[in-house]
Amino acid sequence: MKRLLFTLSLLAMTLSAEAWNKRSYATIMVLASQQLSVEAKGAVKSAVGSDFATILISDKALNTYSVDENFVPLRSGDKDALVVAEQCVERLRKNKADGEALILLAKALADLHSVPNIRIKNHDFSNNNYTVRRWNNRTGKLARYRNVKWRSLWNVVYPGRHYLFTPELYAYDIDLYHSRYRTSFVEGGLSEWAADVAKECRAIYAEEMGDMHILTQERENEYEFIHDRLMAKAGYRLAALLNEILR
Repeated sequence: MKRLLFTLSLLAMTLSAEAWNKRSYATIMVLASQQLSVEAKGAVKSAVGSDFATILISDKALNTYSVDENFVPLRSGDKDALVVAEQCVERLRKNKADGEALILLAKALADLHSVPNIRIKNHDFSNNNYTVRRWNNRTGKLARYRNVKWRSLWNVVYPGRHYLFTPELYAYDIDLYHSRYRTSFVEGGLSEWAADVAKECRAIYAEEMGDMHILTQERENEYEFIHDRLMAKAGYRLAALLNEILR
């Protein structure tokens, strides 16, 4: 019955947009699982009946979040990733066995770190799934462009470069580079983390991109570093939060 209720709760979260794709969610969960304390791992297994790394997160529901011009979180409603995360933290503090809150927290914190989920006040481009033109000369031509939707660039193209990776291998690859920054990544709390993610997007949305913006290969590669860094932050921060709550 417990598993059925959890499954139904995830199915009920299906909307028309997507956040991270399934491979990305699974990788973030693996990263977080690797950082959980013994106490937290036991509490998670007791609450949901399985290891944290094996929990499947829906890639159809979308938790966005909004910030003002100074990148201060606005907490804009019940679909705001920060609001959902804060509500789940409160639920878990009252009841560590609240498995539904645990799963929702994992999704909300992951969604908080997805670039196209951010809505920046007075940056209209952060609200639209516009088209960019990716530089692509792999066919041997001197120069060629391939059109891609902004959300797909972050949630399909970048993780798609690891299509042969299992979540465990993807997590290993990300952790290999970012583990040295783990301590600094988890400093602060939910509000500080939300502001930090918004600041990661400062240079991106400052370019005032719109439909058919030309994205050079060099810039696309720079954005992939941000993509992977945000996956690392999501995993490390989720684990730090659960270690604090479930001790």
